[in-house]
Amino acid sequence: MRAHALMEHAEYLDDSYLRLEQEGEIAGAYLKAMPKVSVDQIEDQELREQASVMEQENIEFKNRIAKVELELLELKKLIREVLDQR
Repeated sequence: MRAHALMEHAEYLDDSYLRLEQEGEIAGAYLKAMPKVSVDQIEDQELREQASVMEQENIEFKNRIAKVELELLELKKLIREVLDQR
């Protein structure tokens, strides 16, 4: 009956599907099979690559921000020196 409900096939096909009745058995079978699904693996790999690129960009942006902050501090110091000389 579950196969019929999930697959929307006529009941005559119900015997063709694996039956998992015990609680947790369906989830376990699903988790076991998912690594073998190529679409899932491709998406996971693409997401990992995107995350890696974003992490590298984040590091670069943090370095640039730190550099700009140092330059700003130096400029403030120079402005104070110029104003103090007046």
